Amino acid sequence: EQPAGITFKTDNPQNELYQMLSQHLSAVQPSMSTFNENMLTTQHYEVLASLDSLPAQQATLMPETTMIVIQDDQNPDNIDVFTALRNSAHYNVNSLFEEEENREPSKDSITLVHGLLGSYPDAFWYIKVSEVATSIERLKSIKSEADYKALLDDIGMRRTNPDFWAFSDKLIQWSSKHYPIEGGLLDYNRLEDR
Repeated sequence: EQPAGITFKTDNPQNELYQMLSQHLSAVQPSMSTFNENMLTTQHYEVLASLDSLPAQQATLMPETTMIVIQDDQNPDNIDVFTALRNSAHYNVNSLFEEEENREPSKDSITLVHGLLGSYPDAFWYIKVSEVATSIERLKSIKSEADYKALLDDIGMRRTNPDFWAFSDKLIQWSSKHYPIEGGLLDYNRLEDR
């Protein structure tokens, strides 16, 4: 065993090492991988990141792809975007048919990614920065499809909303700015209206 060339200051050397690597590599990291620090605080990000540990009961109620658009309280044109992906657990994936028989919803989970991921959103959330914590807490407490629908009534941006196309334009502008090469239009054919 060889001693480390780094003197760690805490009793969590792994986390400390990751922090050092993150600082050392910050100059070469793409800017689109970091959240809008002028709008969101670390606490907001931590609340959002708690979606990764959302219990399966709530994760199962979420659609496969939810794009979460967060609007600045002071400047409505300033937004940041996250994508929540539902990981649908299966007992076995040996067949293309009868998926429901192979599903294991008790092990479903959510992965949160900063930015737009995917071209086929199933749902949009449109919340203000000041609503981040309460929205996530409400999601954690839902127990049924009716509870999820009630949540969407408050924070969802459905295609039937009169402001939907203005919202869509703002989202596409954000995408073009942050993803000038990979960006494009979103396909709304799978957008749920529940």
